[in-house]
Order: sequence, then C-alpha cells, then structure tokens
Amino acid sequence: MNFLNPFVLFGLIAASIPIILHLLNLRKLRTVEFSSIKFLKELQKSQIRRLKIRQILLLVLRTLLIIFIVLAFSRPVIQGTLPGMTKYAQTSAVILFDNSPSMNYSDEFGNRFNYAKRTARKLIEQFRSGDEVAIIPMSDLKEFGNYNFSRDLQNLKEQINRINIGYSVADLDKSISLTSALFENSRNINKEIFIISDNQLINFKSIDTISEPNTIIKKYQPSIYFLEVGAKSKIDYANLSIDSVQLLTQIFQPNKPVQILANIHNYSQQDQPSAILSITFNNERVAQTEFNINANSTKSVNISANPKDYKIVSAEAKLESDALEEDNSKYFGFIMPRTPRIAIVDDEKNPYLLSALGVNNFNNLYNAEVMTVNDFNNRTITDYDACIINSLKNLTIEKLRQYIANGGKAIIFADDILAQSPNYLDLLGIQNGRLTQYPEGQMPVVSQIQKLSPIFEGVFTDKSSFSLNEKIRFKKLYSISTGYPLIQTTSGDLAFEKTIEKGKIIFISSHPSLAWSNFPISSLFPVFINRSVEYLTMIPEISRTATIGETIQITIPENYAKGSSFKITDPLKNESVVYAPNLSNGTTLRLDNLKMPGNYIIYNQSQEPVAMVSANIDKRESDITKINNNTIESQLKKKYGDKLNVSFIEDLSSLEKSIQRIRTGSELWQLFVVLALLTGIAELIVERVTKNDVVE
Repeated sequence: MNFLNPFVLFGLIAASIPIILHLLNLRKLRTVEFSSIKFLKELQKSQIRRLKIRQILLLVLRTLLIIFIVLAFSRPVIQGTLPGMTKYAQTSAVILFDNSPSMNYSDEFGNRFNYAKRTARKLIEQFRSGDEVAIIPMSDLKEFGNYNFSRDLQNLKEQINRINIGYSVADLDKSISLTSALFENSRNINKEIFIISDNQLINFKSIDTISEPNTIIKKYQPSIYFLEVGAKSKIDYANLSIDSVQLLTQIFQPNKPVQILANIHNYSQQDQPSAILSITFNNERVAQTEFNINANSTKSVNISANPKDYKIVSAEAKLESDALEEDNSKYFGFIMPRTPRIAIVDDEKNPYLLSALGVNNFNNLYNAEVMTVNDFNNRTITDYDACIINSLKNLTIEKLRQYIANGGKAIIFADDILAQSPNYLDLLGIQNGRLTQYPEGQMPVVSQIQKLSPIFEGVFTDKSSFSLNEKIRFKKLYSISTGYPLIQTTSGDLAFEKTIEKGKIIFISSHPSLAWSNFPISSLFPVFINRSVEYLTMIPEISRTATIGETIQITIPENYAKGSSFKITDPLKNESVVYAPNLSNGTTLRLDNLKMPGNYIIYNQSQEPVAMVSANIDKRESDITKINNNTIESQLKKKYGDKLNVSFIEDLSSLEKSIQRIRTGSELWQLFVVLALLTGIAELIVERVTKNDVVE
C-alpha cells in the first residue's frame, strides 16, 4: 500500500487524544460513608462490568474514528483492484517511447515499431479524466522545453502517430532525467513512467549508477512500467549488418579502382550461403559481390569500384533487405584530390626529374612551376601544395623549414653540397649524415621497398616479398636514417618519410643524375616520384566517420581552409554555414548536428570541397539481444533507491488487464470515509446506551 498524501499520516498522533482523556477522567477511589449497606447489595456486579466494557468500546470507536479520517485524507492506494474500488488515482504519467533503429525490426508479430505505436495508443485509452500525460521519443532527444503534459487524450494519440523511427540510440538515462523535470511541474500526486521498448542492451549502457542519482526521481519515487515489445518473439530471423567500411586505397586517382573492405556481421543462428553486397558512388551502383557468412560471426568482404571522373564521391555500401533495414547501409566517401600546385626548385632543370613529373608535356599531371634557388629564397611559397627541392646550394633552409612546419610538403634530393657541408640540413632534423662514394663492384643496390606504404599501393602485385626486374645501383649515397623508411639499399635508406610539426618531407639520399646512380632511368623512379607527390598533396581530411548523435571535430590545414567560414551540405542537400576558430594547428570545425545517416560535405570559402563526414547509426543497434529484467530492475534501484517500483508487462495483447494487475492506482479513501461514518454512528449509539445506564 502507498499513500498519495503521506504527510497527513502525522495526524495519527491525534488518535491518542481519546486515550489520554480516558485516563484523565478515571475516577479516583474515595471513601463514602453509608448509614446502611443495603444500597451496596442492590448494585449488581454484572452491571458494573457491562458499564466498563461499554466505556472501553467507546474509547476504541473514538480512536478508530480519528484513524479512519486521517487515512482517508492520506489517500491510500494499492496495486491491482478491489471490487467496487476500480477508480484509479489521478495520475501524471510520462510515456518514454523507444523509436531507435532497432525498433524497426520485424518478427512473427509484424513490425515492432508499428506494434509499439498500437500499444502506445491502447495505453492512452487507459487514462481517465484528470490524468495528464507527456510523450518523449527516446531517439534524438530534445531539450526539456519541448515536452509538456496534456490532458487531451485524442491529441496524445496524434502525437503517437507522428513519431518516426529515429537514427540515434535510445538514451534511457537522459529520458528519465527529462521525465523528472516534467514531474516538478505536474499537477497530480501519483507519478508513473511507462517505457515502451524492446529493452535492447544498448539502451541501458548510458545509465550511470555511480554518480549521485537524480534527486527529483528519488523525491517522487514514480512507478516505472516496462511494456516490452518483442518479448514474446521466438523466431530467429535473418539479419545481416554492415558494422564498418574501410577504404584500403589511400591515394585516389580518377578512373583507378578504389579498394574497399566491408565488415559484415551475421546476427542470426543460421548460415547465410548467398548474400550480396553492393557499392554505389553518387547514387549509381558501381560494384557488386556475392559472399557467404556463418551464423553468429563476422566476415570481411573485399570489393573494388571505379570512381570515374567524380570530384566528390558520396558512397554507400548496401546489403539486401532482411529483418532490420536500418543496418543494411553504411555510408562512406572521399574527395578526389585537386590538381596540386608544385614548385620545382632546380637551377639545372634536371631532365630526368622534369620528364618523370610530366612538366611541359601535353598531359601535365600537376600545376607545376620550375624556379631557381634565388626565386625560392625571394618569393612567397605558402600557396604551393608541395615543393620539390633538387638544388640545395644557397637555399635558405630556414625558409624551407618554416614552410614545412606550417603544413607544407616537400621532396628533397641529396646534393653535392652535402659533401662540403654535412650539417646543411640540421634544421630539418636530417643530421649526422655522410655522403659516400662507392667504387665499381661495391655499389649498393635497392634491397627493400615498404610495399605497405600508400605510396606503393597497387604498384606491386605481391606485397609479401621483394623483387625488381632491374638492378638499381648507386655510385653515391648520402647515408642517413632518421625517419620512416620507404626504400632501402644494402647500405642504408634510399628514401624515408619524416614529419616536421604540421608538415612532412620525403628525403631521397641520391641525386637524380647518372653521376650518382641509374635510379633516374629506372622504371621505379617516375612511379616513386609521382606517387610521392600524390601522397603528399592529397587532402588530409579525405573522409571521417561518425556515429549519429555524437560530436566530431575536424581540423583543416590553413592552405585548404582559406578562411574561417565553411558551407556544409547534408545528405538531403540542405546547406548551412558554420564559422570555425583558426588555431595553431589549423582551422577546427565542430559538428554536432549529425542527425541523419549519410555524407556531410564541407566546402571552404572558395567553394572547394575540403572534408567529408560520413554519419551512420550505431552498429550496436543491430544486436537486438534483450537485457534481463532482473538486471534492469537492479540498475534502476541502484541509482534511484530500493523503494522504486519497477514492473514489466510482456503480454501486450491484453494491456488493460496487465496494467490493472500491476499498476498502483486503486484509491481506498472512499472505503475509509465509509468506515469513519460507520464508526461515528456506532460511537453515538454506544455513548447513548452508556449514558442511559449511568442515569439509571
């Protein structure tokens, strides 16, 4: 039994008043002188005993009268119903409706989301005049002011009809916090929370049982009822999900295949012998593959697709329809690099280097400009995406380092100046090197290539072993090893990669001339030089992935940002403008409006695409495993107190009876009013009879 006005119970103290008065009015024994004892004999002992019993009965009735009146005003309620006591207490109720992606699962009872909406409408019909109800969809929660109580039951049903499947995880913890804020402004004393959900495990991950619980929930101690959708389902339906998509290709080129790795999970108890994965680029299907996957397992599926001549590739990996549609898609994407602007610093205009880069050819791959060392020293170079340094003599190393430190990229060839000044490149962290000449017969050769580097992606068919069709021999090498090796010789690194603050360099220990080696005329030389330029000048933020509902930060280098204003295009092609602070490491964008799955493309002030964010539903939504009811109750009581009333309704087909069976709602104040009236009448009768006896 609970009490809606528990503070009135302090009035039970008044029940002691009749007892106190009775004790005070007890007559003390005193001596009465009689002339004869004949009057004592006339007084029968039975009459005295009857009088005392009536006085005690009168005391009990007066005490009960006060108790019944106090109990009536305290408004006691019980679980379930009693004959003639079916009127529920006026209630302030909040319906937490789970509209997360997992609720779109279909089982033998049909679509769970539609079934939940029917259940919610039935629940609305259980409320009576004077009740007030608020509805909170738990996916994509809004701020407190967006939710209010309503007494219009028809309007509440229409609210249910307007709820759509959301894309975020159902945040039960935050939903209860919003509920507590509503209860602070509620009109009725009785508080109830109805949670219509599949009770998926992920919904309870956010419940914080460690920190201080919400004091409002502890104050009102509302009854919490779980209406479990799908609790009666016994059939195992096939459900495959795409957990993640990874771009194996890191350097993107038009009309060159992009390698994609999709991780597929089978959540059913049965093997799937023939499933299909397809890839779309900008809504056009470009690839498809068939695969098999064992029960309750994960499999990585490789697939490749050609991006054609797209500048922006908004991509989607998709499975065939099954029991849950929301996890059959995974969005990703990338931006094809713009034609990079290259500065080639070369006093000699090396023919091997210029030929490898295609400079002055009809099919010029780059917006390249050849300049002298003097030009480099006296001009602004911040607008170049990369510099290729082939002449070091008299080069201002301080300027080169500053360019790289601010986010610039450079390919630097060793030069004869290093023989005279071995510390020439100290500012670049290239220290303690030694220029060595090798006699005929002792010349080092290329011995190892880091084939896992993006620079060599797709160049070699066999990534496990090293082999070249030609011998590349070196007469001179500037021996040093201070970075990540890319190509190695039998006498040390030929090329290595090194990061300097925000920028990056690739240092090549040989000069592109036959006086140093036959490297410039080898088939490896043009491949390595061009791939290095593409690698260094690719957009740093090619693509980022995010889970819907989370906040993501993107840092865009200054040479791509070109200001602090950015345009964002969402999956529905809606545009918005954001402003970002320019920090020391670049311009940082904060995106917290990822409300729907798809690709969000970011443009700078020059209308150039500089980044892409692919938003997808939380992969845990695919796991529809239900959390144990005892665990749910334990978690909630651990946070909100052991007195919290938590109940579960699994049979939603007879919702009205189920609610009557567990709901705290039958008020007993009418019963205690009747008992108080009957007690009062009895007290009057007994008092009159007792008075007549005394008179006689």
